[in-house]
Amino acid sequence: MKRFLAGWLAVPCGLMSMFLLGCPGTLDPGVGAGGMMGTNDNCQVQVLKDKCALAGCHAAGTPAAGLDLQSADIATRLVDHDTGDAAGGGQCSGMKLLNGGASPATGVFIDKITTPVCGSPMPLGGSLTAAQKTCLTDWANTLTAPAAFIGEDRP
Repeated sequence: MKRFLAGWLAVPCGLMSMFLLGCPGTLDPGVGAGGMMGTNDNCQVQVLKDKCALAGCHAAGTPAAGLDLQSADIATRLVDHDTGDAAGGGQCSGMKLLNGGASPATGVFIDKITTPVCGSPMPLGGSLTAAQKTCLTDWANTLTAPAAFIGEDRP
């Protein structure tokens, strides 16, 4: 009986601690996808900060091409958003930054860090390591995956 109770209590207690303490790999609600499970220990936060925002290109304020990759809720500015008109979107104007419901993730954001189909590769004047590219594409996959695929609604 003791074993049964110990095993039975372990599940609710483990779940309770997950909700009270948070899970490793969970995105900070102010930074990314509103609490969805992240990958690679939230490496995207550091990559976006170091390679996109601190470089001065996509920081808050007056970001290049109107894309702020520094402020909270980045996902809301990526998923199903157009690159803008010719002035703001350049050669990629009218295309989606990330196509919602796509698995794997597709869109200009992915193209720019892997194999650009329009414009220049990102980051300008620099490069991403294979691990950084994987980090960003894995993260983008969590943002665009259909809700039924990941078990919860997109923000």
